[in-house]
Amino acid sequence: MAAARELTLLTSVGVLPQIVASYTEKTWPPLEKTLRQKNPKLDATTVTELRKEFEILQVTALRDIMSNAAPIYARYFTAKELRDLVAFYKSPTGKKALIAMPQASLDMVAGVAPRLQQLSENANQKFAEILKQRGFEP
Repeated sequence: MAAARELTLLTSVGVLPQIVASYTEKTWPPLEKTLRQKNPKLDATTVTELRKEFEILQVTALRDIMSNAAPIYARYFTAKELRDLVAFYKSPTGKKALIAMPQASLDMVAGVAPRLQQLSENANQKFAEILKQRGFEP
């Protein structure tokens, strides 16, 4: 459990500000745009306060999520594997991964949405073909 707790500290506490900053950079502009559309008279001070609150909410949510991380890590990794992960995340590449991977994941997820529509259309087309071939109503 000690190695799991250390891994949790490395993968959360030390990188929370970077994760929040990276996520906010991507998600805040469209959110601010929506807020301004609904409230055209928003002033800069209010926008700054809203953004700060958004970041605080993210930190709180991430801390809550990570509060259960150690037992989960311990369930999936042996003590040796956890120590190996700790050693990796203390390395320069591991430190970079902690900062870059959340952003990379967000970038990958952003690419999924447009493909889901095409997947759905392709599936509907193939299903209709198979159903028709077998005498069913497509």
